[in-house]
Amino acid sequence: MNHYSFIVKIVREAGELLLKLRDDGFTATHKGENFRNIVTSVDIAVNEFIVGKIRESFPDDVIYSEEDSGLNSTGVNTWAIDPIDGSSNFARGIPHYAVCIAHLVGGAPDAGAVFNPVNNELLSF
Repeated sequence: MNHYSFIVKIVREAGELLLKLRDDGFTATHKGENFRNIVTSVDIAVNEFIVGKIRESFPDDVIYSEEDSGLNSTGVNTWAIDPIDGSSNFARGIPHYAVCIAHLVGGAPDAGAVFNPVNNELLSF
C-alpha cells in the first residue's frame, strides 16, 4: 500500500474512533504549565491507534506526534501526527477539529490528510 492510500484509510478510521470515544465520554486536562494547552483522553487514545497502525506497516519510520515528546531519532521517512487538531474545540463540544497525518521523505511532504469526522470532510494530497 502506498503512503497516500494508507493515510486516507487510517485518518478515516481514527476519525471513527474519535467520534466513538467522544460519545462514550472523555477526560480533559492540560499539558505542562499552560492551562490553554488542552489534551484529552481521546487525543491519547487516537494517537496510540495511529502510531500502532504506522508501526505495523512501517516499523522503521520515525514518528513525530504532538502528543509525544518529539523526534527521538532522524530518518528519511518521517510521520507527523496530530490526533486532534483543535483539542480545545473538541473538549468544549465545538465541532471544528480534525485528525491530521502526514508522511515526509527527507523532510519534504510526500502525502497527507486532514479529516474532520463530524462533517466527514477530507482534505488530502
